[in-house]
Amino acid sequence: MLPVAEKMVIFKRRNMDLPCGYGKPFRDYLNEAFDTFLTPEERHDTKLINDLTNDIIKCWVKYEALPYEFFSYDLRHSDDKKRATFMTDVQKNQACIKYSSLEAYQKEICDKYAFYQLMEPFFGRKVFKVNGLADKEGFIQFATEVKTLFCKLSKGSRGSGAFPAEVSNKEDAEHLFSQLIESADEEWVVEERIKQNEEMAQWNDSCVNTVRLPAFLTKYGFKVLDPFFRTGRAGSVVDNAGQGGVFAAIDPQTGVLISDGVDEYCHTFPTHPDSGLIFKGWQIPRWKELLAVAEKAHKTIPHHKYIGWDFALTDTGWVLIEGNWGQMVGQYATKVGVKELFMKYINN
Repeated sequence: MLPVAEKMVIFKRRNMDLPCGYGKPFRDYLNEAFDTFLTPEERHDTKLINDLTNDIIKCWVKYEALPYEFFSYDLRHSDDKKRATFMTDVQKNQACIKYSSLEAYQKEICDKYAFYQLMEPFFGRKVFKVNGLADKEGFIQFATEVKTLFCKLSKGSRGSGAFPAEVSNKEDAEHLFSQLIESADEEWVVEERIKQNEEMAQWNDSCVNTVRLPAFLTKYGFKVLDPFFRTGRAGSVVDNAGQGGVFAAIDPQTGVLISDGVDEYCHTFPTHPDSGLIFKGWQIPRWKELLAVAEKAHKTIPHHKYIGWDFALTDTGWVLIEGNWGQMVGQYATKVGVKELFMKYINN
């Protein structure tokens, strides 16, 4: 096996512009990370940029940590022993592909409407798919009955393109249908909008605030690892970090927030920047109930060993939003790696 230093030399010569991670060239990830996490003064420091580039490449070669993870996990200030404890996105995806069916994941989980059909009892609301003009009459009937809607791309991610809509009559429904058909070549999933309970809404009432539960079915039973709470910013319609939201890590046993809030750029917020609520120490309501609902849902699709579940709390209980091979984002907030436990759970 080649030493890491030799692998780095080969990588820099041959692979900086080849796709990696989620398909972008490594150089693009690198430049984006510098633009995101470094100050203007740091970006103009040639020696610093060269030293960081070498260290980031080392972390990619040795731990498959992409440049944004180098900063998000604070690998910049960590020794090799600590660096090895983090579950990177690439390692997570490789483990999921090895122990779960990629085909089943793409067909049943990635497609939001297929996931709804599979998990309908846990959604607690109506959902309609818009795929083409043939869906017009059905959509108009659905929309005029439901009235308060939330629209998102069937295979979208991170809240991109999602928006709320109100329908008062047939004309409103026809206008919305035309908007969906004309705005993208992809399928849309249109849902009855969730009305979250007041305890969750107090954080930010312009979006539904949610909990992500990365969960496993193992020989040790149902296990939750690195869960986190997500809340949006004032005026935002989604709580995703990729759309400016803030998240905080949750103790999986108690449901208490154990970190300050953190955004995608690693800014830290002891209190919500808009509502002023304190993150650390806040109790997620009805936590044991959430764990029970998630376990019941997961056991209906046992061929999916690992799923990152997204849930919202309504006055009548927890409702499912979607599932995915979720990133271990809680590590961003705690700076504590979960690789050992992740591999233990997915291996058993």
